[in-house]
Amino acid sequence: MREEAEKMPKFNNASPSPIVVVFDINGCLASTTIDRRSRGRLTLRPGVAEIARLEADGRFLCALWSSAMRHNAEKAGTALREATGLELETLLSREHTTAAPTKEVAHMTVKPLEARFTSLARVILVDDVPEKAAKGEEANLIAVPPWHGNEKCAVLSILVDRLLAADFTSKPEEGEEPAVEDVRSGVLGEISKEVSTMGFPPPAKPKAPMELPLERRADDWRGDNRREERREERRESRRDERRDDRRDGRRDGRWDERRDTRREERREERRGRGGDGFISRARSPRRGGGGGYADY
Repeated sequence: MREEAEKMPKFNNASPSPIVVVFDINGCLASTTIDRRSRGRLTLRPGVAEIARLEADGRFLCALWSSAMRHNAEKAGTALREATGLELETLLSREHTTAAPTKEVAHMTVKPLEARFTSLARVILVDDVPEKAAKGEEANLIAVPPWHGNEKCAVLSILVDRLLAADFTSKPEEGEEPAVEDVRSGVLGEISKEVSTMGFPPPAKPKAPMELPLERRADDWRGDNRREERREERRESRRDERRDDRRDGRRDGRWDERRDTRREERREERRGRGGDGFISRARSPRRGGGGGYADY
């Protein structure tokens, strides 16, 4: 993948082609890290449809460059195309980046514009991580505040307004060549300063539970132990009751009824044989072996 990216020809953005505005995706146009339970669901930043006004103006062409892997960048690109109505044909991903010279942040990459575009004078990088700009290309960067999911964010709308109103034409002095458009004239730095103050802080993390004094925690432990002892006593009582029921043959609650029925049947049988109907009990082995009492 990276070898194919290195062989990819440069995008020709020389004059009179439109100025290319390269947008980062995660943290700039969208966010995939608001809620980890969402399993990578893409949430678009408010005002993302506003970037379509840049191409409608005719001076600009929008492109995407994400530091994510190719398949993730393509999924995000599909969602952004539907939201903006733009073609966004130029979509670069992680294999088009290079490793950052510093190791302060793990897996940090930079986006070298010179390696992908023919004219640095006509390409703008919009990213929420200023360190993504390659060395010597800081003048091509508009650093926007990262988006953390706030629905009132108006950064993209203000950014589009400022780009449409910007004049990148330098004023030549006497004897110099005619004026040309160059985005590195300092206008981008002024836009960065303005939009950087419009960000919202990330959501506050929940406070850690307050540590209780040792005496208080000891009281809680003793209370927990007492509750557990009471639970165990109830369990033991229920076990004893079930054991007694099994021993007395009262598991289903009808033992007394069956006993009285058997006695009445035996009385009727003795009356039929001329006896007085009284049932006596004598020592006799039970059916199936073992000693015990049986009714006669």
